[in-house]
Amino acid sequence: MNKFHEKVVGKLKKYPIIMWMSFVFILLLLTSCSNDDDAFSYTGIVESPKQVIYSQVDGQIKEILLKEGEKVDSGDIVSQLEEEFYKYEIDEANAATKAIEHEIKQLEKDNVSEEEIKKYRFELEQAEAKLNQVKYRHSKTEVTTPTEGMITDWFVYPGDFVQIGTPLLSLTLKKPMELTIYVPQNQLLDFTVGDKVTVAAVSVSDDEFEGKVVQIAEESIYSPQNLETTEDKAKKVFPVKIEIEDDGTLKSGMDVHVERK
Repeated sequence: MNKFHEKVVGKLKKYPIIMWMSFVFILLLLTSCSNDDDAFSYTGIVESPKQVIYSQVDGQIKEILLKEGEKVDSGDIVSQLEEEFYKYEIDEANAATKAIEHEIKQLEKDNVSEEEIKKYRFELEQAEAKLNQVKYRHSKTEVTTPTEGMITDWFVYPGDFVQIGTPLLSLTLKKPMELTIYVPQNQLLDFTVGDKVTVAAVSVSDDEFEGKVVQIAEESIYSPQNLETTEDKAKKVFPVKIEIEDDGTLKSGMDVHVERK
């Protein structure tokens, strides 16, 4: 032991309270490190579940009936496409169907054999199928909502021409809030679908919310690109999706901490 160490030890012996405080500090530090090994803490961003509604027919947007921010129920009509073309299709298909029906009735009246009438019955089935198809397309000129929610964004305006598959609007669904955390592969076994977690928002002090693990990815991805170091980016992680039950306090885009209950 050199003179410096002897001097320090001498001081500690002279002042036992210092030795006691040093011991407590070291014990707390070791305990904290031990707890960190057993627990996990992740951060994420809360998101509201959304759904995009696409056009199911070609046509021009005639009118938009509800605005962004308005609430909707399942089956509400939110927009109308021009329908004249589809009405003409229905009239044409309907006329073709009736013509074949008339032909069959006439053949039956003339006592023509069923074998000869069979091909007309087949044509009638095809004509009726076409009529049902055009009626279905016509019904889709009314754009309806598939579930409860709120209109978030319109992507089109009256007068726009849209095709099948064109995105029309997005809905914020009336469902629990969601967030995704990214779990390193060496901690993935700590998670099971159905596990409960505690979610705390950075901007909402002294308030915690219950979350539940609802999905664990089957395949890993590389770490999100907002991680700082090259070493972190090289690590593979598994997205874990969590649903949160809250009273409306949480807002989409809030930063949160996630801990095991």
